[in-house]
Amino acid sequence: MKKLHAVVGVAVALSLAGTAAWAGAKTVVPVTISPSASTTWVSGTIGSARNSANTNETIGCALYAYSNVSAPSSIQCYARNAAGTYISCTSTAPALVNAMSAITSDSYITFVVDTSGSCTHVYINNSSYFEPKAP
Repeated sequence: MKKLHAVVGVAVALSLAGTAAWAGAKTVVPVTISPSASTTWVSGTIGSARNSANTNETIGCALYAYSNVSAPSSIQCYARNAAGTYISCTSTAPALVNAMSAITSDSYITFVVDTSGSCTHVYINNSSYFEPKAP
């Protein structure tokens, strides 16, 4: 009987060790809005915003492209933090427009807004440690 308990104990330990090895690093990144004199830095993950306990948080970017109009493609990035502060920016810069193709439903997004409301930087990071969006 002692041998059976030892075998069961080893089996349980091995199964738990296997689970921990597959768990991986995880992080929650809420929406933050950090103003300074000349720019405002905004960051957060889509999953953490969606999964937050509050009903305010959101972050994302939209791409506007036109086939029949001479207007250039443009982006709008936007965010609202847990306190309800909202900010958005727009840009037609080709590099920023191209960056939009990297966004997924689980992306980490940082964007920088200047005093005129233009997006000056966009950073997109897709990594396994960002919280996925839950239904």
